[in-house]
Amino acid sequence: MNTDKNTEQIDLVISLIKEKDGLLNVLDLIDNISISQKTLETHFKRIVGLTPGKYIRLYRFLKLMRKYESNEIELKDLIYMYNYYDHSHFTKDFKHFMKQSPKDYFKTEHVFLKEYLNK
Repeated sequence: MNTDKNTEQIDLVISLIKEKDGLLNVLDLIDNISISQKTLETHFKRIVGLTPGKYIRLYRFLKLMRKYESNEIELKDLIYMYNYYDHSHFTKDFKHFMKQSPKDYFKTEHVFLKEYLNK
């Protein structure tokens, strides 16, 4: 497979996001790569399908949900651990990614999501 410098930079960015459990921002990424923020955002979206910022939010959210579903830690502690500065910030991401409120989600059983999160 033929990879160019930008693809290698995107691979590095994804590795950094995973290494930090999504607990960083786009400016943190820029400090670790040799391309501009605009180039990063353009190539990241072309290769991954999301902007780096949205990918970070999604990655962090999925990590939190995996830990919650495996009963490793209480939700309120996870919200703090994953840098949600308050419950409403978490609720906003939850509604964005899950298309429903946490209250509605947690009162129903989600077999598909539990199966996905256990991978």
